[in-house]
Amino acid sequence: MSVIFLGKWFGHRAGAQPSVVLRRQVPIRFDEPARSWLGGLPQMPDNIAWPRVAKGAPLHFIAQIACADLPKQMWHGRGPRDGWLLLFVDVLQMEDDSESLLSLLAQAWHGEEDESEARLIRVLHIDRLGGERQPPDDMPTVRHALADHIGQFEPQIREGVPKLWRRWPVDLVVQEVPALPTGDGKWEPAQLTGAELYGAPEDEANIDDFAEAQPRPLTWRGALYVIEALLRTFSTDKYGYEHNFKHNNGGVANVLEWEPGWLARSLATLEASVVERAAALAQATTNLQQCPPEASPTERAELEHWVLYHRQVHSDAEGKLADMARLSQQWTEDALTAEIARACDAHMSWVDRQRSDLEHMRKHVLMTDLDALMGDESWAAMKADMIAAETEYWTNFDGSMECVQLRKMRMTLLDYAEHGCKFALREDLLDLYSRSAAAQASIPDALRAELEPKLRNIYRATTPHRMGGPRDVLQSWADPEDDDLVFQIGSDHAMGWMWGDLGALFITLNPMYLKVRWFKRAYAWIDGH
Repeated sequence: MSVIFLGKWFGHRAGAQPSVVLRRQVPIRFDEPARSWLGGLPQMPDNIAWPRVAKGAPLHFIAQIACADLPKQMWHGRGPRDGWLLLFVDVLQMEDDSESLLSLLAQAWHGEEDESEARLIRVLHIDRLGGERQPPDDMPTVRHALADHIGQFEPQIREGVPKLWRRWPVDLVVQEVPALPTGDGKWEPAQLTGAELYGAPEDEANIDDFAEAQPRPLTWRGALYVIEALLRTFSTDKYGYEHNFKHNNGGVANVLEWEPGWLARSLATLEASVVERAAALAQATTNLQQCPPEASPTERAELEHWVLYHRQVHSDAEGKLADMARLSQQWTEDALTAEIARACDAHMSWVDRQRSDLEHMRKHVLMTDLDALMGDESWAAMKADMIAAETEYWTNFDGSMECVQLRKMRMTLLDYAEHGCKFALREDLLDLYSRSAAAQASIPDALRAELEPKLRNIYRATTPHRMGGPRDVLQSWADPEDDDLVFQIGSDHAMGWMWGDLGALFITLNPMYLKVRWFKRAYAWIDGH
């Protein structure tokens, strides 16, 4: 049974407008066929073509919902109560070009353009199920919300990376909402927490953070994610290594940008900073000493805070000056410049070697069963190789060309892989949890116990996945005269969805069109915080 009534149900009341929350199953009931689900593959008859935009690109599959499980009074009785509703979205254009999207959809809505030009979303109603339909060959790889914006600027097809999101069965939770706005004019569903929705504890901590495990891949696909993250780090395009390290102050020091005399100028600037910080500390100390006895505890606490703050800032300035003074005693400017350049060249040669080695590793991993578990021995060997790959370079931290502040960095390939390992662990955990009962059983008990409360969390408790009734509050409230809410798809870290600035994707349809099931005229937009 996938239909659940949340709290007291007043479906018989005249004018009542029920809404349905699409609640991801936690835990997933693998022992029963799913009636409705998010992500994965659609089940539709062979004679129905996979939806595409007018220019030919295939849309990503988002959801398939059993209409027989929708309450009779939803949409005031309009819409199908048989068959299935399927949602497809051109996710890349919806997220990346929202302004032009709204213009395009508005033109189509008013008949100024062929509506097929605006098919960045498609809602299909089918009367029978088909087999699981594989995505078209030219389907771009999905972009995960918490990845490094992969594919943000143009679609990509990445070997070994899924083209659709993980499949997650949902229960339809019926929620009663008011038929008319409340006294303050707000028409909205009652906001839900994950604990209320699931009747079990939720954890609002970041889904990336797991105290019970060091970040590491659990499957060979996770190992592929680590390797690809490293290749992106060392990429030579403007979004990769050259941009993020060599030309940023926080990366490899670039002596070619420094004018002669940079060492003396930097020392003078740091000395002046120490004097300035000492004066600020002295003033803060005086202010505290002169605090009158009748001052409130809050006023005195604030003065004490500023003394501690300026003391720390002064100490930091003294440390930076001492570090640079020590270098000036060991090296002349010319010698130090030559050393920085030498280390930079050696480091860049190291990076080139890593690119080559990582490409070989990537090809090897792609030959494995990517869904298979990566055993502890395989991970230990990969980790040892990354630790052995060590480099060093000079960085100009918290500085500029006017005030150089040098620090010598020693890094291993494993240090660079930290973010990729974190991403791989999260994606592997979510994939294993949602794939099958056997795959889920491979997750260590402690990690699963930590994961499930995170899966019950609704981000900011405002945007669950929903059908019917008013939309949840983001920038504004719904109005009873709005078009019918066909779908509300919220930002969902477990699914890998991010709509705008942690907002939601809304699909609405004029009541007249919903009554006659003309879903071609569905209208979509993204609203964020």
